[in-house]
Amino acid sequence: MGDAAEAMLALCYAMPGMPLIYSGQEYDMNHRLKFFEKDSISKEKGKMWPKLQRLGELKNTVPALNGGKDAASYERIQTNDYAKIIAFSRKKGDSEVVLVINASDAATSATLEAEGDYVDAFSDENIFLSPSQSREMGPWEYWLLVK
Repeated sequence: MGDAAEAMLALCYAMPGMPLIYSGQEYDMNHRLKFFEKDSISKEKGKMWPKLQRLGELKNTVPALNGGKDAASYERIQTNDYAKIIAFSRKKGDSEVVLVINASDAATSATLEAEGDYVDAFSDENIFLSPSQSREMGPWEYWLLVK
């Protein structure tokens, strides 16, 4: 997935259902495994390792990421550019998660029909969303926001 790998990984963990991790993805492997031949995976932790660790922790502790029989709700968030920006919220009880992804290789400006105080799951930065506010997003940038 190249430059989109981290954003797509966050998408897999945040959307309803169970995430799928490919063999070697946790070690930043950049080649396809041979199917009928012996092929090894280096066990050297790369930049994806802490991301996967954090996403796994969130999936197991944040009710808004629940799946299965008692799944959290899923609602698409309106944006100013559906062609580039993926945005949705998941809610269960008092727990809420918002995922926003710039799904393009170009910087863009994002305006979301969402409002509230959140904490970025990776930087622990407090973020306030408002429909009247526009935020710049770099190529393939994503925000996983927890309430």
